This record gives sequence, C-alpha cells and structure tokens, in this order.
Amino acid sequence: DDSQDQMSLYARRNFYLHAGDGIAANQHLEALVRLRDRAHEIGIGREIDEKIFWPILAEEREDDPSFDWQRERLARALAAQYGLDPSIVDIWKEAKVGLGPDTFMESYRSNLEAISELETKKSGGAKKLYEDYGIANFGRYEQDMLLRQIDIADKDPRYGIVIYPEADYNGAFFQNGKQLYDASLQLRTGGFETRIVEAGSQRELARRLLRLHKKYSPAGNKFSFAIVGGHGSPNSIALGNDKPLDPPPFPDPKKSQEEYEKELDVWRKSISTDTGRFVTDDLLEGEGIQRALQEWFEERAPKVLVSCSTGAEGGIAEQASAQSSGEVTAPKIPTNVKKIDVSFDTNGKPVFSVEYFAGTAARYAAGEAK
Repeated sequence: DDSQDQMSLYARRNFYLHAGDGIAANQHLEALVRLRDRAHEIGIGREIDEKIFWPILAEEREDDPSFDWQRERLARALAAQYGLDPSIVDIWKEAKVGLGPDTFMESYRSNLEAISELETKKSGGAKKLYEDYGIANFGRYEQDMLLRQIDIADKDPRYGIVIYPEADYNGAFFQNGKQLYDASLQLRTGGFETRIVEAGSQRELARRLLRLHKKYSPAGNKFSFAIVGGHGSPNSIALGNDKPLDPPPFPDPKKSQEEYEKELDVWRKSISTDTGRFVTDDLLEGEGIQRALQEWFEERAPKVLVSCSTGAEGGIAEQASAQSSGEVTAPKIPTNVKKIDVSFDTNGKPVFSVEYFAGTAARYAAGEAK
C-alpha cells in the first residue's frame, strides 16, 4: 500500500545516503557514480547530489594529494552522465568562481549544480547549449535565461549576442548573471531576444558567430547588439588565455630607433598570434573581424564591453567604434559591470546605459568619445 511504499522509499533513501558516505570516504568513484544513477532512477537523486556529490566537489583535503585528481575524475564522470564531453572539465579548471588557487573546485560544483537543475526542467538542454553555443560555464547564468535560449533556438526573432570567455582567472564573470538576465528581460520588452555564446579563441568565436549568422540571417536577422566579456587591458580582450600580456618594449637610449622598431614588431607579432585574445591590431588589420562587424551586425548596433580598461583613450573600444557603426560602451579602468539598463530610440533600436562598479563608462561612436 501507499504507506509501505513510502516506508520503502524512506529506507532506500537512508541506505543510499549511508552507502554514499561510505563509498565517498573510500574514494570508490565508479561505485559512487553508479549509486547516483540508481538514486536518480528512484527519485532521490537531488538529495543525494546535495548531501554527497556537491560537498565532495568543493571539499579540501590537504593531507591527500591524490584527492584533486580523484575529484576531477568524478566531475568528468558526472558531466558524461548529462551527455557532455568530459573535456568540458578542462574549461571549468580555467574558469574559477573566485580568487585563490583552488576555486576551480567550486567551479565544478557551481556548473554541475546548474546543469542538474537545468536538466530537471529541460532534458538534454545542457548538451544543446554546449554543442550549439559553446556554453560550458553554466553556473554563470540565470536558469531562466538559459531555458529561454533553448526555447527560442528554432525561432527567428530579432536578437543580439552575449559573448563571454571560456577562461576566467578570478571568477569575475560568475558575478554577472543577474545583470545579464535583467538586461535580457528589458530587451524582450522591445522585441529583442538574447543568445549567449562562449569561446576560448578567435577561431572558435568566429565559427560560432558564423553559425548563428547562417541560421538566422535568411529571416533578415543580423546581430542587433553585443555584450562582450573578457579580461581586458586598454588594447586587448581575453577569451581563452587570460594571463596578462607582456608589456611592449620601451625605447632604449643605447639602441637605435631601427632596433627599437624591430623589437616592437616582434612584440606585436607575438600578441597577434595569441588567438586566445583580441588586440587592437586585430580590429585594424583583421579582415575577418572587420567583415563581421560591418556585415553581420545591424546598422548602428550598440556594443557593451565587460572588460577592464578597454574604454581607455585610444584603446580597443575606441577602435571598435571606428570599425563599425553603433556606440561602444566600456570601462576606463579595471572594474566589473554593476548594472545594464536598456531603453529604445525612436526607431525601436536598443540603447544601453551601463554602470560599472568603479569609474565612469566611456562611450565612443565613429572613433570619437561621446
């Protein structure tokens, strides 16, 4: 009867919790994953995850050097259970949720929790977002924003893009979920949808944007706006490799101008071949980037940079505005985005008002400060 069924479920729940604790303590990860499979089949998987799996993924064991490796294996196994390529864990290791050397552990937990919640509402959704849009850092974004992206995948509304990096050395982009979601809701009031893409290199980003362009442009839809994130400097935005750039060489009185120019040329070539980031020269000389800005975006499509110092005078935001129509907004100093408000002009195009946590926003149009 019902009471016996409930008692049986209660007994099984306790059994799985105790068994999971014992298996976890002895690091039998394959058995732990099998136990999780069975727990989800009988309807107690979420509780098992919350009491056993998520704590393991964030646990620190300084006295056990092998535990990090075991935890990584567990994260890969859990990702595979959702149909994701286990190599997604390599991205999580480069996208931390905060400062400190071990915060990738929280990245495992944050992303897998978000994936688990997403799958309860839209089975197969995580795989679609990863394969079609490159979204790997699920914990960065509000669930409703991800679900909306799945729901409109085969629809043709006017839309813009959020471009975020794979790599994040200090967890800055795990702090932007609410700001992006709030902006997306405001954009929808004007008839615009938002699609997120993540990429770790120029080539990968170009491939993903080209795919979007080919899919939606036949209906007449180009990119109506862009919000671009990545650790920045006045002249660069990082997607994958977000380690600081080596500074350019300085003139040396002991060297001739010709020698200095040669050193400067070597430096320029070294950063231009680093495909994990965009630099100012890419905008000035990269035919592919210039074509994308001029042909794939709507006329006067606004762009917002969530990227430190890119709004500095003469920097990448100013150059981007010179290479495309539409206003470019960016921070002048190292900071993060606090708020993105959206209004609409008399032609119905979105207008962004951006507040950063520090400093004032720089705004450029046609290569000139506004």
